[in-house]
Amino acid sequence: MILESISLENWKKFRNPVEIQFKDGLNVVYGPNESGKTTLMDSLRTTLFSKHSSKAKNIKSIVPWSSQLAPQARITFRNNGDRYRITKTFIQPKSILEKWNNNWEKISEGDLADKAVTKIVGGELPRTGDTKSQNWGIGQCLWMVQGEPIISDELNDETFTSLQSMIGASIESEEEKKIYQSIKDRFSEFYTKTKKQKKGSKLVELNTEIEDINENIRQSKEKLIEKDDLMRKLEDNEFLTGKKKLSLNEAKDHLSNLQKIIEEAQNHKIERENLQREVENLNTRYISIKGKIDEITQITDQINKVNLENDSLTEDKKLQESNLRKVEGEIEGVKEEIKHLKCSMEDLSQEKTAASIAHTTVMREIQLEDKRSRLQDLRSLNQELESKEDAHRSIKAPSRSQLNEIETLINCIRDTRTKLDAIGLNIRASGEFKGSIYLDGERSELENNNWTAHQSVKIELDQGTIDIKSGNENVKLLKSELEKMETELTRLTAPYGEKELEPLRELLNTKNSLEKGIERINADLTKKSEVGMDSLIGEVAELEGKIERNWAMIPDDSPFKNCKDRDKNSVVEILSGKIHEIEENERNLKNNESKLDANMQALQDQHVNIDKCISRDETGIKSNDQFIERSNERLRNLQKDGITVEAMEVEQNQISLELEKKGRVLKMYQDEVLEKEEGPIKDYDTYETQVKRLTEDLREMELSHVRMETDLKNIRGLDLNTLEESLKYKEKTMKDLKRDADAVELLYDLTRHYKENTIVSLTDPIKRIVTDDLTKLLGPRYSLEFDNKMKPCSVTPEGRDDEALLDSLSFGTQEQVWCIFRLALGRLLSKEDKQLVVLDDPLVNTDPLRMHHALEILSESARDLQVVVVTCDVDKYNSLKDAAFISMENL
Repeated sequence: MILESISLENWKKFRNPVEIQFKDGLNVVYGPNESGKTTLMDSLRTTLFSKHSSKAKNIKSIVPWSSQLAPQARITFRNNGDRYRITKTFIQPKSILEKWNNNWEKISEGDLADKAVTKIVGGELPRTGDTKSQNWGIGQCLWMVQGEPIISDELNDETFTSLQSMIGASIESEEEKKIYQSIKDRFSEFYTKTKKQKKGSKLVELNTEIEDINENIRQSKEKLIEKDDLMRKLEDNEFLTGKKKLSLNEAKDHLSNLQKIIEEAQNHKIERENLQREVENLNTRYISIKGKIDEITQITDQINKVNLENDSLTEDKKLQESNLRKVEGEIEGVKEEIKHLKCSMEDLSQEKTAASIAHTTVMREIQLEDKRSRLQDLRSLNQELESKEDAHRSIKAPSRSQLNEIETLINCIRDTRTKLDAIGLNIRASGEFKGSIYLDGERSELENNNWTAHQSVKIELDQGTIDIKSGNENVKLLKSELEKMETELTRLTAPYGEKELEPLRELLNTKNSLEKGIERINADLTKKSEVGMDSLIGEVAELEGKIERNWAMIPDDSPFKNCKDRDKNSVVEILSGKIHEIEENERNLKNNESKLDANMQALQDQHVNIDKCISRDETGIKSNDQFIERSNERLRNLQKDGITVEAMEVEQNQISLELEKKGRVLKMYQDEVLEKEEGPIKDYDTYETQVKRLTEDLREMELSHVRMETDLKNIRGLDLNTLEESLKYKEKTMKDLKRDADAVELLYDLTRHYKENTIVSLTDPIKRIVTDDLTKLLGPRYSLEFDNKMKPCSVTPEGRDDEALLDSLSFGTQEQVWCIFRLALGRLLSKEDKQLVVLDDPLVNTDPLRMHHALEILSESARDLQVVVVTCDVDKYNSLKDAAFISMENL
């Protein structure tokens, strides 16, 4: 299957219609988190392998947030040379499958379209719920879901069938498939995939029925024993009931005899309680009178004590008022001293301000002179820099590499000429003669008696002409090369107006010297100017303005005004000394001020304390007067009936005598309580409780007798023989069914063993590709092993014989192995028809070196199949020149 495009509308974040086109080779879909990359890949799986009428959780989740819109997706793809388009609308169910035949023709719709598209791409629709990887056909192995690089499920039959068709390995014929499926179905009736007995199977149900019958037989036998026990208990219960009735009648007779004694005990209790109330009333009256006498005596004593305390507080108040007036006078004196001190400090502050302004201004004048000097240096350096840059721009000189190239070319020309001279024609003449000589076609003077020619010589004499020609092919080649080199030399040296090496070298040295001078001046400019020249000019102007304003701030009558035109360094030293002197005087004045403030604070604290003492004395006097008033009021209330303390004491003595008399009688009644009240009542309660208990026991025994008779009737209805016959029948049926189940299990194991051994023929091609790619990625570090399900399972590290589970490797390495496995499987399956491999956020835990090799494998794989890589970090894939980059941010 090759994916051409995905169109979405009302699909999660994609409310508006969007369409994404894919190329046949490598596609990189990139964008930040929540840009819709994973949503795009989920839409492919959902559209191909979910029912359009599904109401599963996954379908509900694709509806745009806070809306009731119907999500729609359209997938255009090619398969086995044909082009298809499936359009599905969820929530408002609609499904249409079309095929391209010069235009789009509808071939099915609704449920038929759902089934047809899964048949075309391989796979199946889920029976219920969301689609899972087991439903995706070959996509189970080729499509990596985000965060799930490992293929945890067993490879489906679609993958095995595709590999079988491609490799030509015969796993099983169609007839064998039917037989194997029949065995598998029979096996699934009895067992789960882990060979445990399946819940709800006939074997489990029959076993449960046998256990229930055995339990019923066991319970029936226990009930027969229980029957004998019940009959014996019924007899015992009748005997005990008779004894209980006899005891109950005796207890009722005793209760009747105690009734008269109880009435006498109640009369005794009433007389005792009445006498006790009289004693309590007398005692309350006695305590009340005694309390009044004590309260009057206590109030009188308190009034006398408070009067004495008031006299003491009044004397103390007068003394504190005298001290307060004295402290107030001292505070006024200190305030006057502080006032004079502040005036002196104000005068010093003004003098210090003028001195500080003058000092700051002189320092700024010194700083201004320095900045002006720096500005002049910078201007000089800039002028020198401009001069050198103009000179540098005016010089045309070759670069060092160009000069080396020219020097090499000159040397080659010289060597070539030397070779030509060595193999050329050397002509020497003696004597004098008239005529002309042509060397290689060019006329030469006759004054020289020695000539050299490379190919031809022509001598014209009065008597005739001599032609000499060389037939050496090397001369022609060398001369041709020489002409090319001389032409190249002319081209290289033409911009500089010089052909000789030394003048060209001199030009280069001059230019390099100017460049170094420019670098030196730039370095000096950088060193001497932390800020730019414009900033420095601004700083100079700013300083000049500040200096002028500062001098204007000093009053004309100030002695510091004449510092303006004096020597700057001596003025700074004088001003620093003057400021130091003023600051010393200020510190002395501040010390005096602190002492006065401390003295003032101490006097104010003393004033506050004295004031608090006076207030406290006044509050105490007022509180005592109020207390005396309240106490006198209480005395008046206590004596308002005219009863004196003496009268109350006489009444108290009379009550004491009567209380003693009645107390002796009450003591006699209390001594008789146990004998005349509690004893008879206790005996009555004991027999009354016994009657109630015996009555309850009899009622419980009668109820127990009824229950035992009922249980006995139920036990008599048991049929143990019927249960034992049913057990024998069930056990025989169980034996036959167990024999069938064992036979099915044996057939299932044999067929699986045959199939797993045959799968090895499919694993070898994949193993070879994965091993080669793994070596490119990691080097010869691991040897990868596959299990009988055709998936990578373990590694053998280099130099070791024992295997290690794939899980023992780092997660990053596991991720790389599974990514390579998907690509290898896709390449193998693409030999029949190109396949689609989807890698959602792969290789996130891969270091840069491994990533480089992984990208090479990815590019190589994309030549044989279609690959869609989804990533947040597109920078990792920038080196992929042939990939189509699809940005989700632009949608």
